[in-house]
Amino acid sequence: MEHTVDHAEALKHSLLDKRLARMKNQFQALHLIDVALSSSLELDRVLSLILEKAVELVRAEHGSFRKLIAETGELVLQSHFGAGWTPEAIAFSPKTGQGIARWVLENRRPYLSADVRQDPSNVVLFEDMRSTVAVPLQLNREGQQKRDEIIGVLLLESSELAAFDQQDVEVLESLAQEAVIAVQNATRHQELQSMHKKLQAETEKRVAAEKWAIMGQAATALVHRINNLMGIVPVSANEIQKSLDKITVPDHDRKWIMDNLGRIERNSRFILKISNALFKPFKDSGPILRFDVNRVLNEALKYADLPPAIQVERDYKENLPQVECHSLLIDIFLEIITNARHAMKEQNLQKLSLTTRLEKDDRGVWIAVDIGDTGKGIAPEKKPHLWNIFQHSTEGLGFGLWWLRTFIERQGGTIDCASEPGQGAVFTVRLPAGE
Repeated sequence: MEHTVDHAEALKHSLLDKRLARMKNQFQALHLIDVALSSSLELDRVLSLILEKAVELVRAEHGSFRKLIAETGELVLQSHFGAGWTPEAIAFSPKTGQGIARWVLENRRPYLSADVRQDPSNVVLFEDMRSTVAVPLQLNREGQQKRDEIIGVLLLESSELAAFDQQDVEVLESLAQEAVIAVQNATRHQELQSMHKKLQAETEKRVAAEKWAIMGQAATALVHRINNLMGIVPVSANEIQKSLDKITVPDHDRKWIMDNLGRIERNSRFILKISNALFKPFKDSGPILRFDVNRVLNEALKYADLPPAIQVERDYKENLPQVECHSLLIDIFLEIITNARHAMKEQNLQKLSLTTRLEKDDRGVWIAVDIGDTGKGIAPEKKPHLWNIFQHSTEGLGFGLWWLRTFIERQGGTIDCASEPGQGAVFTVRLPAGE
């Protein structure tokens, strides 16, 4: 009898020793997790790290972290671990009263299930999983009147029955407290980065507007001076030609004079044309208006009057938000379409493609417009100078692309070009979507 008691006591001590060793290992692991979480400010990395370490702590085979979207009340999957995650499982979002993760959210406390097949709260996503443990990630508010704020739910699964116990719940709750702080820090870092980028964008827009205003003042003064000085030249040349008819001059001298007068008139008119082109972008284009980009593109196509040989393909995204812009927007698209027409002049296949779409990034929502052609493309050595002023071509004066970019940047947008020799070109205009 005494031997039996000693054996039971030894077994009790052995189990206690194992429990203490397990607790020691888990708390050591929690310390390492705390260090790892504190060293990262990238939200996606933090969420992946939380789940990865939680799986290690309780020896789980499957895991997920679902974030609560406060505005809608949805629990959206942010990170997952294990095999068998199908698109349907990833897209699943438990509704009110549905699933263990939802129960944890609604009751704000952990959940331990020894056999999920016998558990009415469980929603089966993986047939081979038998037991689960889930804990809320919640921020403790100070004061009796303040309720803890739920950030999300951490859920771990195993293919073994009763794979988790109360000690696992306690250690996961400790991890959840560390995770909440890490998620908050990463979220704040992400928000600060977003604010910084928005401020940077606003600064760039303001600088572009100031630069535009300064250039506009200079261009206006310069154009006015050029027109005053040069405007009289073609008229004077024409008057000299008329006077020449009234006097006797040897034929070879008359021809020489007439040729030079013609040259003077042509060159002066060309200078006046350059002057007007320089002034065009800075003309008062009226107040900022709201435009449907798809409609503006169609209007630009109408004005372009493309020949039948050019095929036009439209791929417009419907119900796009309007853009806020000056009325010169149609001139922007018309300039790009006209350039595309010239680029395709000698090509066997002449196809113009117009695409609109919605884009989102950390700087906001954008309306993107792609205008592509099957022309001869742009030589690599010309790309670095593509947007420079006075990039003269056989079809223009060298102001086109320069003023396009200047105008679009003034509206808070961007314009880029992708092109390879012989592969055509695609110009992409991005403008901020109106609210």
